[in-house]
Amino acid sequence: MKKLTIKEKILLHLLEYRKYTDRYEYPLEISQQGIANTIGISITHVPRNINSLVDEGLVYEEKGHVRGKKKRINVYFLTAHGIQKAMSIRETVLNENVVVNDSERKISELVKETSIPLLELIILIEKEGDLDLELLSPSKLKHKHVTFYEITPSVDGLVGREPVLKEMSSWYTSHVPVLVVRGPRGIGKTALVKAWLDRTKPRRNLLWLNIFNNRVMEDVMATIVKFLRDVYDKDVDTGKLFNLLEHSGSILVFDGYYLLDNDLVEFVQSLKDRLNHTKVIITMRDDTPFYNRFYTMKDIESGRIHEIRLKGLDFKSVEKLLSDVDTDAIKKIYQLTSGVPLALTCLKNGDEKTLREKSLLSSDQIRLLMFLRNLKKQS
Repeated sequence: MKKLTIKEKILLHLLEYRKYTDRYEYPLEISQQGIANTIGISITHVPRNINSLVDEGLVYEEKGHVRGKKKRINVYFLTAHGIQKAMSIRETVLNENVVVNDSERKISELVKETSIPLLELIILIEKEGDLDLELLSPSKLKHKHVTFYEITPSVDGLVGREPVLKEMSSWYTSHVPVLVVRGPRGIGKTALVKAWLDRTKPRRNLLWLNIFNNRVMEDVMATIVKFLRDVYDKDVDTGKLFNLLEHSGSILVFDGYYLLDNDLVEFVQSLKDRLNHTKVIITMRDDTPFYNRFYTMKDIESGRIHEIRLKGLDFKSVEKLLSDVDTDAIKKIYQLTSGVPLALTCLKNGDEKTLREKSLLSSDQIRLLMFLRNLKKQS
């Protein structure tokens, strides 16, 4: 198949959004960042190609509200001439042949058989060369959803996280492959991700890995291989691991990323760099050492990573959680805990043991908090 230019890919991409004109809010996919994410290029390469398409009369630019952005930004649409050009490119590509399992097949046949969007299929062909139809076809996965939790976390009274849950859903429908939920110990990263999964019920295979301190690569790899065996109902060629993950229709959750061996850090970095359509969620402590970090600000700016930094709950959420506690006592509790959900949930449940084991509070602070939580509102 003839390799498409960046401009041709942009035209094919925008063709899918030709009906999104004249809206109050636009999808991220028709912004410069969304275009870069979809066709797999650096955002720095988008302006030059977009400006060229505008000069040729194929694309026009507008300012608009985009989901997840505070200010209005540039969004892009095809002109009538641009639609004609994109349709012509699409027709040409659909009629081209590509090698699949050592025989030639029309791309139009693959689109129908696999239900993979055309542009996504084109990028995959350019990346992989010859294709394996068994990996492309989702037929085995459409009615089968493998869910494997190493440890199933509980969600106890999640409050005050609606904006973050909505942000997670926006990430899920975007082309950004990796979501990092960061925050200090006890801030509720694990509970948040589990609550989002419970609420959203995404129709994907799910693997939840518990990344405890100093967990080794071999252990994680064995679990992933077992998961993929269940997904594909066959033995797994570890040499094709990333390819299998990419086409498994999965969400991978790495919960508790903190102190890891070098091999595992490199593996997580490879997921970021090599996966586009499999979704990866990583919960990570703020104090993770710099040498164990697997991404930089450049990864966020280029659309490879979406980062959410969790903070403590606001005062109203604390009041809701401790609804039977005296208001003045709640004010002092809020000051002492900084709204950290772990400490607040322990107080709500009267769980002093967990508070001492898992929080960073001193013994004197814990004694005061347990006293305050017993000061009830006057009826």
